[in-house]
Amino acid sequence: LDHADAIEQHARELDAFKLAQATFAHEAAINHQQLSDHISTESKTRDSQYLALNDHLAILERQLEGCVDKLSGHTQSFEDEMVSRGRLTSDIREQGEYSFNLSAR
Repeated sequence: LDHADAIEQHARELDAFKLAQATFAHEAAINHQQLSDHISTESKTRDSQYLALNDHLAILERQLEGCVDKLSGHTQSFEDEMVSRGRLTSDIREQGEYSFNLSAR
């Protein structure tokens, strides 16, 4: 090759390299944008799932609080009933002892 042909071949190779580099940069930018979009979509999906989970947990907490309140009320009613039965039993015993003492006279 003579000097002019070598320069021309070098210029063609340089142009091909520049084109390949521009193509690569363009494809890299597209891939970067697609990846960013995918990450954003995944992040939004996870955020909505997290919020939905928090909503479900809040509902369960309210239901559990309601159950605890009911149980507390039932427990108090049961305790009141036991105290009332204890008084009634005591009154019956006292009346029985009184009746026994009267009949023994």
